[in-house]
Amino acid sequence: MIQIQKLTKTFGDFTALHAVDLAIKKGEVVILNGVSGSGKSTLLSLIAALQKPTSGEILIDQTPIAKLPQHHASRFRLEHIGFTPQDFKLIPTLSIYENILLPLVPLGLSPSQIDSRIREVISLIPIGKDLTHTAKDLSGGEKQRVAIARSLAADPDLLLFDEPTANLDSGNAERFLTLLEKLHCMGKTILIATHDPIFDHLPLPTRTIYMRQGRIVDAL
Repeated sequence: MIQIQKLTKTFGDFTALHAVDLAIKKGEVVILNGVSGSGKSTLLSLIAALQKPTSGEILIDQTPIAKLPQHHASRFRLEHIGFTPQDFKLIPTLSIYENILLPLVPLGLSPSQIDSRIREVISLIPIGKDLTHTAKDLSGGEKQRVAIARSLAADPDLLLFDEPTANLDSGNAERFLTLLEKLHCMGKTILIATHDPIFDHLPLPTRTIYMRQGRIVDAL
């Protein structure tokens, strides 16, 4: 599903990624493991088409996303990629419902289709609060569940999570692992950037890729 060839990303004089090669099959659960600064979050953002590489290729379902103009890259991301950032990036003054519907607005769906889609993802990921609550009033675990629901709203095949348990207590971290099992059973391709040892013993088949200083140093 994902093919990455000689991917390099520089920021001024700093090279965050050094000619990375990687292939991920459809339906895989892949852990990008490495300490802060190893390049895993940069790699995730490039796969999400949030940045452009300095050089190299990224193909998702044979689409060369690194070469897409920004408008087309944004559309591709909306339709095919669900990205949950570490800080969730909810709009604090909007309700739970409004935050989840944001990626659906450009798709031209009817109000009834949008409502149906939101109710569907909420049934998969119960938030624990009425959907009229504003995001600023939510706990860390509730914010994460809203962010994941938002990433699932357009029913993407590829799900990306950047340090998903970094801001969670142990109870909410365990709930996230349970959710991963559901998403895997749905056939989603899942890529997780993390250095949390909780992912070392997931109760589902995974592949771990270790990164250090912008390079892949080992893969299991």
